Amino acid sequence: GITLVISPLISLMKDQVDALNKKGTKVEQAYTATDLCKKAGIETLGYFMIGNPGETEQDALETIKLAKNLALDYAGFGVTIAYPNTEIFHWAVQNNCLEDKQWYMKENDINISANTINKIGGGSLNRKEFPIERQIELCKRATKEFYLRPSYVFKKVAKIRSFNDVARNVKAVLEIV
Repeated sequence: GITLVISPLISLMKDQVDALNKKGTKVEQAYTATDLCKKAGIETLGYFMIGNPGETEQDALETIKLAKNLALDYAGFGVTIAYPNTEIFHWAVQNNCLEDKQWYMKENDINISANTINKIGGGSLNRKEFPIERQIELCKRATKEFYLRPSYVFKKVAKIRSFNDVARNVKAVLEIV
């Protein structure tokens, strides 16, 4: 059966969702879907993008706050990457937010995961009002705040069943801090 549902939530700020979303998805649906998965015993993972077009630092902080309140089992936070021939790419070119408009033609060291954010390639949206360095800081902060909440830690500790569980969880914490 299904054991994990991954949801690309992008942002939980209504104006951000409306601006980026062409499928008619509503923020409320993220809460409903998460609750339904919980009731069915299915774990959930939400993925959030920081640095979307038009997003302010305050918007990103609000998304982080809302992500912590959305009963997810796991969350990933990464900077928005403008992939070629996407609406975000065209927006980034038009608004001069890409350091290199052909970044995708070069070898890049993009390593973004729930626990690690290393050097970001040229596809990130580097905006004067919300620079990439600050976006990366917020992604790291969001990861720490999500996974190091007392309620989350307590739930994880309660699920430990073996030494391997202990080792895996300790390794994950060390990657975050």
